[in-house]
Amino acid sequence: MESIPGIEIKDLGFNEDVTLEDILADIYLKDKGNLTLLGLTRESFEEPKSLGLGAIEGFDIRFTGKQFMEVTNEEGDREFIKSDVDGHAINISGSVFSEMFPFDIKNVQNLVKNYDAVLEVVSKWPGSEQKKNLKDDKGNEYNYYTLRIKN
Repeated sequence: MESIPGIEIKDLGFNEDVTLEDILADIYLKDKGNLTLLGLTRESFEEPKSLGLGAIEGFDIRFTGKQFMEVTNEEGDREFIKSDVDGHAINISGSVFSEMFPFDIKNVQNLVKNYDAVLEVVSKWPGSEQKKNLKDDKGNEYNYYTLRIKN
């Protein structure tokens, strides 16, 4: 990440086991602002299946909703049930949330390059009192909003 021009890593966190899973990075982009990225992997700098955006320049991203999850029932068979979800980041690469942006976000470098355009979209999201609804083609439902981060 440090090889991307203009980035300063403010904080880096991860599970302290052999896998170093769930990498979280708070970064500052010179002359722009702050980003919080979650679920980072090596693929996050290539073409990842997901790229988690938790916050951008004072906007803390949140959602609630109902999402289908695969479970094993009492008979041992796999089935899908709809379950409540609550999130502190969205997948901005290849998800229903990524469709809100006027361009594809392919990786961390592409997100950094398009910082201003991403901020423009997220800054128009409602606060927690006026959540907006979003549905995907699988029947999952999300209510998205932002909380203002006070510096």
